[in-house]
Amino acid sequence: MLRRWTDDAIDDLLDVVRAFARGELSAAEFERLFRGARYSTPAGDDHPMGVLLDDLWFACEAYVEDPSLRDPDDVDDAGLLQVSLAVLKAWDDYRLASRWRTRRLRPGLTR
Repeated sequence: MLRRWTDDAIDDLLDVVRAFARGELSAAEFERLFRGARYSTPAGDDHPMGVLLDDLWFACEAYVEDPSLRDPDDVDDAGLLQVSLAVLKAWDDYRLASRWRTRRLRPGLTR
């Protein structure tokens, strides 16, 4: 049976992304932690964030820590941060839209 993404599982995975965005992890530390965490999450799901998390996965795959070994198509620290920030923004937008739809469908809901 295919495991499905849940919003809580995605939020847990994004804790690593948030730590990187706050400067608590280097790009190399983030790349290792995110890839390790992503291995234990569902793949092939149709959750709206799945494509963005895959994009971040591919950015981690293309990340090369040592600048002297990078090719033009490789991802550097700044590129990895840029993709990470885009994923976090998309997640915030998704959550905001989800709350808006819920309130619209159930007007008495206060959260």
